Amino acid sequence: MLLAHGADVKADNNHGITPLMAAASRGNLAVARVLLAADADPEAQIFFGHDHGATALSLARRNNYPEIVRLLQAGAP
Repeated sequence: MLLAHGADVKADNNHGITPLMAAASRGNLAVARVLLAADADPEAQIFFGHDHGATALSLARRNNYPEIVRLLQAGAP
């Protein structure tokens, strides 16, 4: 719904966490697919805090979500 109203899939919070990172770190495969299809940046990095430098892929790996790892490695929704 938010995407239909022009939400920016590349937006981040004050730590650099993007919606794709949040979906990947929580194992939400359906949301990750939608965000990637809407041109979310899988290479974006967290720029603050203990996860500094983490990407959606590294967060999915750390939290043991192999389906999301495969999706991000494939580079396509």
